[in-house]
Amino acid sequence: MRTAGWVSRLRGRLDLSVAAVVFTVPERRLREMDTATGPCVPTGNRQRALAGALRQEYGELPRHTAALYTVLTGLPPEGAMAIVDRQGDGTLHRCTDAFVDAMADEQELLHGLLDEDLADGDEDRTRLAARVDELERAWLAATGWPRDLVSLSGRLARMEWARLARERGHPLYAWHGPSRRMYVAVPSRATSP
Repeated sequence: MRTAGWVSRLRGRLDLSVAAVVFTVPERRLREMDTATGPCVPTGNRQRALAGALRQEYGELPRHTAALYTVLTGLPPEGAMAIVDRQGDGTLHRCTDAFVDAMADEQELLHGLLDEDLADGDEDRTRLAARVDELERAWLAATGWPRDLVSLSGRLARMEWARLARERGHPLYAWHGPSRRMYVAVPSRATSP
């Protein structure tokens, strides 16, 4: 654990030095990943990683990931994930079938609420927004998230990955470890001679 990250957590702030990445690939593709560095880092001579760096959820620890299982099922978080591999500061978990099903079922419910909102001409998507807000509040309350984290709605995208994993018959993984830098393209003004 990096010192700056430990201090951030101690102060109740989001620790940007760690991240979680939820992804789905056929099991045979796991050999393309180094558990110590995670799925956002290409290994060997590969040009692409298993998951893009934008998929990182900063400051998320395994207990945070598992808390979503409790929110969706009412069951203890220990039933959410099983450790597949641990190297260095990285840990790869496989989400249990019960966790995948809970997320995929919830995602299908959200799709249904969106369809209802659209059918009623509800441009504010009131039903969908209410359910997402309910999930977000329950997940925030289920475990000790950093005080400066006010929204988890972006993290709920993992439910779509769960739906896709179930549809394709692939495992769903949750990797936790050191975050990767993201590079941002910044436009500059070109000067003409």
